Amino acid sequence: MAPVKPTDEYRIQGRLAVRGLARELFTSGTPVAIFGDNDTTAPLLTRVVQLDSDTISFDAGSDGYDLNWLRSARTLTVVGLPGSVRIQFDVAAPSIVPGRTHSGAAAHLIVCSLPSRGWRIQRRNAFRIAPPRIDQARVIVRLPRDDGELSLAIDDLSIGGLSARWPGDREAPAAGDGYRHCRIESEAATPIPCDLEVARVQPGHNGQPHRISFAFYAMPAEVVRLVQMYVTDIERRNRARR
Repeated sequence: MAPVKPTDEYRIQGRLAVRGLARELFTSGTPVAIFGDNDTTAPLLTRVVQLDSDTISFDAGSDGYDLNWLRSARTLTVVGLPGSVRIQFDVAAPSIVPGRTHSGAAAHLIVCSLPSRGWRIQRRNAFRIAPPRIDQARVIVRLPRDDGELSLAIDDLSIGGLSARWPGDREAPAAGDGYRHCRIESEAATPIPCDLEVARVQPGHNGQPHRISFAFYAMPAEVVRLVQMYVTDIERRNRARR
C-alpha cells in the first residue's frame, strides 16, 4: 500500500476529476493510507469521512494517536485500493480539527484541499500475506437468520480483505453476499471485529472446501489499524524466520 511512482499514463487532471477519485474512496468506504513527506515507515490508516466541492476530510481517530508528523508534513500522499484499482494523490497544508465521523462519533479530522492532479492505476490484487500455522488464524462468520456461526481457516489476509476456506458440505455463498458482526481470531492477536462482503468464490469439488475471498467494508479507522498491525506483525515474524 506504499506510494508508487506513477506515470502520465494513469494521470487524472483537474480538481473535478480528482474529486471523482476521492468519491470512489468515500462511497466504497475503502481504507486509505496517508504518508507524510514520502516516509513509508508508519502511515496513518484511515478512511474518507467527508467530501465537499473543494476539500476532503479523513478520520484521525480520538485515541490520542500522535498527529504531530501530520501537522508538520509539507505533503501528504493518500493511497487507496478499491477493487482492482490503486488511487493515489498528494495533498498539502492539512488542517487537523475536532469533528465527527459520518456515524456521529467524535474524532479529529484531517481536512485538506483537493488537488488538481491524481492517479488511477489498474493493479493486481492487493498484497496478501498468509498467517503462520501457529497462529491458527480464523474468521468467525455470523450467518444470517440466526443460523449460528462458522469458523473458517484464513488462507491469507490484507488490509483490504481475506480469503478463507468454506466447508465443502455447505452451500457456498455468492459474490456480493454480506456478513455483519464477524471477527478475526488468532493466537497472535486480539480479536478483530469486521463486516465482510464476498468478492470471489472458487468452488470446491468432491467435498473439498470452497475458497472464498472476502472484502472488508464499513470498518472504522481504529479497526483498520488493528488489521494493519496484525499484517505487519506477520511480515516481521516471517522475515525473522528467513
